[in-house]
Amino acid sequence: MLQFDSVFPSCRASRICRRHLPTLLPILVIPTSLSSAVRAQMAAPSPPTITVNIFNERHQISTFVYGGNFPKDDAFIRQTGTTLSRWGGNIATTHNWKQHIRNTGADWYFENFDDEDTIEWVKRVQNGGSAALIGIPMVDWTPKAARLRRYNV
Repeated sequence: MLQFDSVFPSCRASRICRRHLPTLLPILVIPTSLSSAVRAQMAAPSPPTITVNIFNERHQISTFVYGGNFPKDDAFIRQTGTTLSRWGGNIATTHNWKQHIRNTGADWYFENFDDEDTIEWVKRVQNGGSAALIGIPMVDWTPKAARLRRYNV
């Protein structure tokens, strides 16, 4: 029988402890050894190997990648080689394309401004040699009249 008195001094006085500890010790030690084996398996895996072949499936880049937003005029489009002109973004969200106005909505102050005609903008952009992409507002309201101002109180 193993001498547990030196390893477990509190069992010295307890007959039950000395009697059952040799039986319980393997049950207590096996999960500890298993958990260290499981931990070793769950350790960080080796890093993946990634291979990039830059010559595989090459194709020409779309000409519409080289675009711009709100080009100032057709001369600018020609000079920069802009192939796609976009009319959109935050400023276009409140554009009323029927009345040619937009709103500069803010948290506390709103103001409507005259805006250019969407159809005329498309013609100007195409005249400069660029394709046109227009964002159509999908909000539930647009400005109703030009040059209105108001504070939201």
